[in-house]
Amino acid sequence: MASCQADVEPRTVVDGYRPTECSLCPDCERTRRKEVQKIVAAEDMASTNGILARLKARADER
Repeated sequence: MASCQADVEPRTVVDGYRPTECSLCPDCERTRRKEVQKIVAAEDMASTNGILARLKARADER
């Protein structure tokens, strides 16, 4: 993810996020967290659905 290159005030705290020097601004950090959550959700879904998950379950049963 690319940053917006906004100046970050290290003393600012948003949603428990305190940026450090050279870190993402709070808006970019929030967007990054949402993207990570989507990736994790997709990986969880892939591990519980579909043919690969069924094949893995069959292999685990043996």
